[in-house]
Amino acid sequence: MGSAELSPLLLVQAAEHYNAGRPQQASALCADILVAHPHHLPALHLASVIALAEGRMEEGRKLLHELMDAPCPAYPSGTYPGWLHPGTDYLASFAPFNSLPTQCRVTIDGQQKWFAQ
Repeated sequence: MGSAELSPLLLVQAAEHYNAGRPQQASALCADILVAHPHHLPALHLASVIALAEGRMEEGRKLLHELMDAPCPAYPSGTYPGWLHPGTDYLASFAPFNSLPTQCRVTIDGQQKWFAQ
């Protein structure tokens, strides 16, 4: 099986590890995917969530920017259907321009750590 076929399987395994409380294993699988496919949007997304949840803010920020800047031919714009507010790390998403949620929360150990609209 080639790396193109393995990516979905590895991503499912990464999500399962993360959901089971094994973020290090999930991060390692995301890293494997990103070596083979540097612009793999779901792997970039999961890797950024894991990094931010673990307090690796600069790494999470870098991955979030990579996600937002990655080419995405499935969308008419050719890029991910979301953006960061210029000069910030704040997600900007406004209906009806895309289908991303306009409110985002990151909760760590039951505490809300971040909210954006």
